[in-house]
Amino acid sequence: MLAGASMFIQWETWTYFEAFYFIFVSMSTIGFGDYVPEHPIYMMATFVYLLFGMALTSMCINVVQESLTANFRRAADKIGGRIGWTEKCIDEEQQPEVKSNDGIDDLPLQVRAAN
Repeated sequence: MLAGASMFIQWETWTYFEAFYFIFVSMSTIGFGDYVPEHPIYMMATFVYLLFGMALTSMCINVVQESLTANFRRAADKIGGRIGWTEKCIDEEQQPEVKSNDGIDDLPLQVRAAN
């Protein structure tokens, strides 16, 4: 973002704050439209810069998400191990054993209502 702001200082008559503001607002896809590159060549360069910049930002967010997910999973395993939960206990809770009701569940609904 700092390099992009430096480019716009050279291309446009913007201050560093205005250039950084434009890059931040554009990269975060807010895009107010209050600052726009004047020259068509600069507009195309901005498009390419933002395309790659948003892809890079998205990849960074995904890496952070995966890291946080792994950390929370490890923490949950540690906490579960300390209080006596195991994966076997969790699996049994998710899939309880089905007990038959002397075959009454196999009967049609009208017959069950009569019983």
